[in-house]
Amino acid sequence: MPLTRRHLLASAAAGLCVPVLHAATPLVDWLQSPAYAADLQQRLGQAQAPGLAMAVVDGGEVVHSTAFGWADLAAQRPMSPSTLLGTASVTKVFTCAAVLQFQDQGRLDLDAPVDEWLSFKLRHPSGRPITTRQLLTHTAAIADGPAYEASYACGDPQTSLGTWLRDAVAAGGQFHPWAPGERHAYSNVGYGLLGLLVERLSGQPFAAACKRTVLAPLGMARSRFLVAGLDRAVRATPYEFVPAGKPLPTHLLAAEPPQAVDGGQQVPLCPYSFATVSDGMLHSSALELARFALAVLGGGALDGRRILRTDTVAAMLSDQQAPVPERAGYRQGLAWRGLGGGMWAHFGRDPGVAAALQIHPASGRGVVLLSNGSRARPLVAKLANEVVAWRG
Repeated sequence: MPLTRRHLLASAAAGLCVPVLHAATPLVDWLQSPAYAADLQQRLGQAQAPGLAMAVVDGGEVVHSTAFGWADLAAQRPMSPSTLLGTASVTKVFTCAAVLQFQDQGRLDLDAPVDEWLSFKLRHPSGRPITTRQLLTHTAAIADGPAYEASYACGDPQTSLGTWLRDAVAAGGQFHPWAPGERHAYSNVGYGLLGLLVERLSGQPFAAACKRTVLAPLGMARSRFLVAGLDRAVRATPYEFVPAGKPLPTHLLAAEPPQAVDGGQQVPLCPYSFATVSDGMLHSSALELARFALAVLGGGALDGRRILRTDTVAAMLSDQQAPVPERAGYRQGLAWRGLGGGMWAHFGRDPGVAAALQIHPASGRGVVLLSNGSRARPLVAKLANEVVAWRG
């Protein structure tokens, strides 16, 4: 059971664009119905995930929020829409927003070599430069490699983002054999480089810069990137489910013992991090993530505070023509993934984390789903599509 790999599951995305039809009742009535709650609770149990939090936006506001299961099994603390959870790769849409702000300010050309703004030369072994757009669209030919996997550890990173990237990437050991721009290949380390770009242009560590320019303007006051000082009373404990008879993991373990559940054990994990904070370390709640969804659906602004220009949001949610020949119908925006039918999303999975953020700009509807069990990754993707595609 791998504990140190965040990735998008193609199988979980299958069928995401098929509308799910329900009785002709308003969306909120359906979401608040006992039948829906019972169904969701059952599916959460089948996913062997301790808890789930949800927030739904429609018509420019949060219309529904709820939670199921437990934020902490040992303490018997229920999950809530305000509980802080890891968001894994959903973090990338925030990093994208922070990067695009510099384009809005006229300080960044997405198609220029990104190392114009870095402290070290970044060239693919082919000799071709790597651009910011290629990093945003996973076409920079940068591989994660074993150094990325090995960087997962309890606590916050002990090496600066710039130092880690210089040593891991600039040394030439983390590239795919094809040249930049030739092929799409999902890259967490690529989003680490985007975080470093934000640091160089802002003059601040990525966590501080993104908080100042994205989180704070949207009123996401409790959301954060670093785990130091993260109060257990307000966060969800991440868990990995281990079936009965299988060995327990030895990495990222919390101090308390596993919790026995039907079919196996839920193993609590420590608050952990990895080298590239900007690719997946945002901790937030369903309700605060919903504010970001509202801002994107609002053309880059919420409650009178603008984080991106309207035309920049439109470009972000547009097909960037990334070369993905082996995956018919795949559309890659700037960070966001096009699901068809006008829907855009980003999903995430990490040890003890499953996350989904999906929006439909034409209707103004969106949903956030967070779980403290990584096995819920296919479930949150399916639930997100059911809500956004609901027609009554």
